[in-house]
Amino acid sequence: MSLAQNIQTADTDELTALARYLTDEFAMQETNPLDGAEKPAEPTNVAAALSAWAYMQLNAQDQGD
Repeated sequence: MSLAQNIQTADTDELTALARYLTDEFAMQETNPLDGAEKPAEPTNVAAALSAWAYMQLNAQDQGD
């Protein structure tokens, strides 16, 4: 879980820089849920997704039914 812990404690600018690298390097796309249109992924959205993943990894034991 060290990856999730590091994501949770990372400086916002550092996490956004990582997300920017990932979006550029892998040509990540995001899909509009309303019309299905694809566009290049925004680094801030990728950073938010990484943070959400880390939160879920670190708090999985706290989930209820």
